[in-house]
Amino acid sequence: MEECSGGSLFDRIFGKSSGKKKITEKNIAVIFKQIMDALNHCHSQGICHRDLKPENILFLNKSDNSPLKLIDFGLGVINQNENIKLFQKVGSPHYAAPEVLDGEYNFKCDIWSAGVILYNFFSGTQPFEGKNQKEIYAAIKTNKLYFPSDSKNLSKIF
Repeated sequence: MEECSGGSLFDRIFGKSSGKKKITEKNIAVIFKQIMDALNHCHSQGICHRDLKPENILFLNKSDNSPLKLIDFGLGVINQNENIKLFQKVGSPHYAAPEVLDGEYNFKCDIWSAGVILYNFFSGTQPFEGKNQKEIYAAIKTNKLYFPSDSKNLSKIF
């Protein structure tokens, strides 16, 4: 096992790390590229994560340029065909793709989850809200994305 002392991406996005500097747009680009490179590698090896979320992405150390580590493959699946249909409804509610909720999806569900993480960066919120899991799923299924143009969180990022 490797020690990852830099904390989770969740902590950096949602401000749980006290004393951390603001995340710049350049930092977001570097972090997001690492996420997409990790997914590309996993998918090229026939691995679908199926629970991609900021809590499952760790920083190796506390530096702003720390490499990322993708963790918790407990819901992952291995199959050499990226387009194989998967049917098990798994993952975390806010990050689940609509196809996962329909019960028929493929490896692209990880790309949806990465997009939700990118939304988290720029808004500091979740794109699909609800009081409970059922309401969150209903919001995801309607695909009505709201981006708060006057978000107070944008000032934390830029």
